[in-house]
Amino acid sequence: MSSKASQEQNSKQDDTIEKESDEFLTIKIPRTFLREWEELANEFGIPLEELLQDSIDEILKSYLAESSSIDEYLLKKNAELYRRLA
Repeated sequence: MSSKASQEQNSKQDDTIEKESDEFLTIKIPRTFLREWEELANEFGIPLEELLQDSIDEILKSYLAESSSIDEYLLKKNAELYRRLA
């Protein structure tokens, strides 16, 4: 294989590795915290990963809804201000 072809192949492999690694996030959780979450997952009868993913999804939804409300409020207040200034 030529040097250029070898570089292109390595580049394609690097792209694949980056794409695969983008699908996961690794975080460090203290053991006591982890045990609490494991117990909660057992109580719900679901895998720990599912409980954590659902929890993160809910936090993000809440944040986005709150952020959207703030944006709407600011747009309304700015519109009122611009009307007064006009």
